[in-house]
Amino acid sequence: MKKVIKGIWSFLEVIILIYVVIMTLFFLNKNRFGFTEIGNRVFVSVDKDIAKEVSGSKNLDLIIIRKGKEIDNKKDTFYYSSLKDRYVVKKGKVTVDNNNAYYVNDSLISSERVIGNKYLKIPLIGGFLRAIEDKLGFIAFVFLPIFLVFIYQVYDFVISSKEEHRKAIEMVANEEIVDDEII
Repeated sequence: MKKVIKGIWSFLEVIILIYVVIMTLFFLNKNRFGFTEIGNRVFVSVDKDIAKEVSGSKNLDLIIIRKGKEIDNKKDTFYYSSLKDRYVVKKGKVTVDNNNAYYVNDSLISSERVIGNKYLKIPLIGGFLRAIEDKLGFIAFVFLPIFLVFIYQVYDFVISSKEEHRKAIEMVANEEIVDDEII
């Protein structure tokens, strides 16, 4: 029974470690607009302001946008815009003229602000990512799990060391083994 529990705990430790690495990647990989960007994907945690600007999205959704160089003038495109002294993601018709200039509602925008057309929307996950980006959320959802694994590993090391030391003392007392390194 002990081996089964220890095996389950070892599996959980690996899962926690993978989870912590992934969440730390989300926390640290911010682009200059303040959104998580990993590879050619931009992860947008939808808040109330972004929900107003992106049709079909709700507060706490996660939108994963694939960055693309090719912009289809017929499709809605995601782009960065400023709102209330911060950047938000908006969705609208972005047109490209013959000189590769980008326009939104006849206003010129920088090509760096255009993200792409293709996206995936996942409900409620954006709220979780937003919580992790908060200081207290990072401590609760990332630091605390890895800290618990660390404490357990220290506890397990101390218990194993005591057990090995006890066995060594018993062997010497019974004169089974005399080894200068053990004593």
